[in-house]
Amino acid sequence: MVAVVKVSISQDVLDYIQKEKRISRPNLVIYRDIENVGCCGSRAFHFVPKVKVMDKEPDSAYFTIIGNDKNAAGIPLWIERALVSTMTESGNINVTLKKGLLLKSLKLELGTGEKEISLS
Repeated sequence: MVAVVKVSISQDVLDYIQKEKRISRPNLVIYRDIENVGCCGSRAFHFVPKVKVMDKEPDSAYFTIIGNDKNAAGIPLWIERALVSTMTESGNINVTLKKGLLLKSLKLELGTGEKEISLS
């Protein structure tokens, strides 16, 4: 159902999930979130891809797994079914760790564009 997508997860992300988040069986989940872009009283929004780490598998009715359960890093990557076509068009998914002064966040890169995603 899903075309071949290259997934790469940096070692910093793996260390962050295992050592700081302390999740023994993590699942990376890419989903759609709403971003408000309205200005001056207008109400406009669009969907943006975001990523989060969960300790359990998401509902398979709304999400699909990429690859054979796990990628090379050993972490299952779940994608919201509405985003599957976007993922197959981009061809690759890169997840890296962005270190800020106060927060660490995941950086999600899909093909040519990139989005910065905060971990909560």
